[in-house]
Amino acid sequence: MNQVRNFVMRLSIHYLLLSLLLLLGGISRDQQLFGVWIVAIVFTLMTVTVRRILLILSLPLIIMTGGLFIFIIDGIVLMLTAAVTRLNVSSFWWALLGVLVMSNTNIWIERGLRLVGWSRHDGGSQPNVVTRRSPSWWLRLIFLGFWLFGVAFSFAMATQVFLAASNLTSHMLTLASIASLAFALLVLGISWLVAEGLALDRRAQFSLTAAVLATIGLAIPTSTAILTFSPPQAVPLPEPRPDTRFWDLPTGSRIAYGHFPAVGDDTHRNPIIFIHDFGRAVLYTDIAFFRRFNDAGYDVYLYDQVGCGLSGRLPDIGEYTVIRHVEDLEAIRETVMADRFILIGHAGGAEIAARYMIRHRDRVERVVFYGPTPLWQDEHFVRDETRTAASPGGNLSSSQIPPVVALAIAAQSPRAAQAYVSQAEMMAWAHGTLDEGAMVCLGDRDLAPQPESPGYNPYARVIGEVTANRSNDPRPALSELLIPTILVRGECDPVDRDVVRQYQNAIPYLQVFDLPGAGSMAHISHPEEVAEIILTFLRTE
Repeated sequence: MNQVRNFVMRLSIHYLLLSLLLLLGGISRDQQLFGVWIVAIVFTLMTVTVRRILLILSLPLIIMTGGLFIFIIDGIVLMLTAAVTRLNVSSFWWALLGVLVMSNTNIWIERGLRLVGWSRHDGGSQPNVVTRRSPSWWLRLIFLGFWLFGVAFSFAMATQVFLAASNLTSHMLTLASIASLAFALLVLGISWLVAEGLALDRRAQFSLTAAVLATIGLAIPTSTAILTFSPPQAVPLPEPRPDTRFWDLPTGSRIAYGHFPAVGDDTHRNPIIFIHDFGRAVLYTDIAFFRRFNDAGYDVYLYDQVGCGLSGRLPDIGEYTVIRHVEDLEAIRETVMADRFILIGHAGGAEIAARYMIRHRDRVERVVFYGPTPLWQDEHFVRDETRTAASPGGNLSSSQIPPVVALAIAAQSPRAAQAYVSQAEMMAWAHGTLDEGAMVCLGDRDLAPQPESPGYNPYARVIGEVTANRSNDPRPALSELLIPTILVRGECDPVDRDVVRQYQNAIPYLQVFDLPGAGSMAHISHPEEVAEIILTFLRTE
């Protein structure tokens, strides 16, 4: 029993240590449910097997280096863990830094556990756990802090259980009940640990009472908020613009688009096609900007991705994948009978453009990555909207919890999410919460475009982003392409500036243009500068 308890304690410590490592720039993981637990289990198993073997084999080196070679061994164990899990470690140097952080943090954690009387290592025959009959007040305060942390931790774990269970059932009452039960059991176990110094009967009474109170105070209100959803009033589809046309593609997508032909005798044979962000739609400001390329001799196509704007909706939101958008784009090229495209991809549209380049490299003349989002989530990219005109905290309120929950479910189980909040309800909700201020810099709020009902589809955004990061890493394939490319980015773009470096490392000869005082859609505030950069690029031989 002590061995099992020791393993669980070691596993829990490794979970905390690995969670800390994820704050380092060169160590990350994907958004797999229970991902840190999976990594912690593998790391713990390797620690008690592979690490022991390596210690024996390298004993002379450990002695010669005064024990420093142990860090090399731990770094190897961490790299091996990354090789068999979804942990991403950029290099062995990051692994060494990681094990240094883990080693020093582990010392303080073990000291803390011994200080509060939960563990000691003073003899093989001694039990690993001791109790205190009368803890002091300061120790009780520490235990209270541990318990409060445990409640927050239990809530986070119950949330993951909720999302995982959504793959098995779409019945929300069942999901909420499973999550609440998981929360209560976790709090019960943590309370039992915290109350270790009490007599058995009092310990059981305290643990049960604490679990009941935490469940009543946190889990039940949250479940009630999730189960109580008043759908917003439906927003009718707007009338198509005079220039709006439709493609019925062989992929099954009905796509709304605008075609703006080149003007003059000196026209370019390959058209420009603008690819907007996941889940959004073409705006009037986009049309006003891109029509100026007609005078430069370029045909321009602006289209709403399937599920967005004036385009048709798919019955299954799980079909709004990045591959579906790539297939639609190729079907569009065949429909308009273009030899090649000039792609301008904004935000998530840049990810679509990158994957189209890989699958149809002979069908791309040039590419403009415009305020792009990450090609691959193997690093920490922080979104910072403090420099934008976005409203602080967004437009959400506690009464709008269900749509937010539905979006979280959609990343794991689109079927369950759609059964909970329909696509039409989600788009109506999004119309009242969309804040286009994030597109422009702080102080340029009056330039932000007005949202066009009901163009924004959050489901399409979530599915597009999730599938882009769960497909193959596009960077190795991009490094083999020699298609002329540039990247244009506004200074106030909320996407992490390190994303630019990711594109530079992946794409040969990429030119980067930064625009001071511009937002993520720089053509809103700096149309002349953006147009000049793009036209100069298009005319360069």
